Amino acid sequence: REPYLDDLVPRMCLNRYYLAQGVKLYSQETWNLVFGESGPGIVSAHIHAVVEYYCRQCRADNHAVREAACYCIAELSTKVDKVAVAPNVD
Repeated sequence: REPYLDDLVPRMCLNRYYLAQGVKLYSQETWNLVFGESGPGIVSAHIHAVVEYYCRQCRADNHAVREAACYCIAELSTKVDKVAVAPNVD
């Protein structure tokens, strides 16, 4: 499963904040089933892929995707180890 986490983790994180309620709830439940309480550590381990994906989604045509990306970026500043995030902050 590890080789796929750089692709999966950012997308799973983003969908937890997606505007459509069904997508949001399903994604939150899936996240909890797969990662449980280890979510911040998983995000830290894949931080470069996560930040790159979030930044790309901030430029998406779909406003709901941009909004979800902003929520995710805010979450990085509050829930993820600041040492892991720091190299990605300009």
